[in-house]
Amino acid sequence: LFLMITAMALLFPNMSGGAAAEASGDLTSYEEMFQKDNVINVNIKIRKEDLQDIYTYPKNEEYHSADITVEGITVENAGIRTKGNMTLSSVANSDSDRYSFRIKFNKYVKGQKLLGLDDMCLNNGYSDASYMREYLHYEMLREMGMKVPETAFCNVSVNDELYGFYLAVEALEDSFLERSYGEGQNGNLYKMEEGAALTYREDESYSYANLKSGDDTDLAGFKEFVKKLNEIPDGEKGNIESFLNVDSALIYIAANTVLCNYDSYNNSMKHNYYLYEDESGIFCVIPWDLNMSFGGRESDTNIGIDTPLVSGTMEDSPLISKLLAVAEYKEKYYGYIQEMMNWLENLETRVNELKTIIKPYVENDPSAFYTVEAVSYTHLRA
Repeated sequence: LFLMITAMALLFPNMSGGAAAEASGDLTSYEEMFQKDNVINVNIKIRKEDLQDIYTYPKNEEYHSADITVEGITVENAGIRTKGNMTLSSVANSDSDRYSFRIKFNKYVKGQKLLGLDDMCLNNGYSDASYMREYLHYEMLREMGMKVPETAFCNVSVNDELYGFYLAVEALEDSFLERSYGEGQNGNLYKMEEGAALTYREDESYSYANLKSGDDTDLAGFKEFVKKLNEIPDGEKGNIESFLNVDSALIYIAANTVLCNYDSYNNSMKHNYYLYEDESGIFCVIPWDLNMSFGGRESDTNIGIDTPLVSGTMEDSPLISKLLAVAEYKEKYYGYIQEMMNWLENLETRVNELKTIIKPYVENDPSAFYTVEAVSYTHLRA
């Protein structure tokens, strides 16, 4: 059984007409800010010297103080820095200053938040002429019940001057954990850096596992998880459900496969995801950094759904191979793929809805990576 998927570029035909989205009114929580299809306004007030330092040394990813105003609500003395890997280097080596940013509201003032939100990312849409890839991928996962960050389109200004049309993404920090797992949660959150294959070796340093929250500072709990995952006999469930939220892994893998998101575990890079260990010791997969979805990294690539890797091997991908070797889990995986294909049947309609909302902002984006003429066609095949 194979699913042949051609890379999709979600673009805008004709780029004319349309009205800007209405502001959502007074906000009482950050969840309201991230309402579906909302467009928010973000203004960054920062000293000119600090802004120039960001432009001069973007790869340092050094925080600077700034006052951040979102929909009329100001948080003073927040921290802001550039963010990204390949996208950061690409912009730094170009003539553009359109960087992605990370805003840490409590960087300099302990406990300071924006309507309960401690961290937010402003993603620049690098290599995405549609402005929609990441937004749509998160939307599909959210509708399937996955715990994923909130998102909202945003018009970003710097020192009251329009800077660009971005995507605001809830960072995977304490506020996300509280919203997703409840107040008082006391689990461990690990960011998976490049090389996070989850293969077990006695001498492995596990330097790819970056503990972001929790008390597993020596990674003993994480190492035990990797060991148990690899010790599951091929084709057997064993006790895997006692330490892995299997559905979170299957949905994550299926979505990467269906939406051609190869800057992920489905690639030899093995990164751009988090693992959260709850208080009962069960690990859950949390997707992250989806801007290369819809074939953004590997265009016109066809893969078989039974071996959903664009590079690397099944032997070095236990999160995939151990699960798909179990008949029950493979059937679940097929079911998730079918659910996603059903979702894609309405994709053209959904793209047109979003086009109507964001078109005026795209047309007026002063730092866009693409000209309006380049954003001119819708080409979808699955």
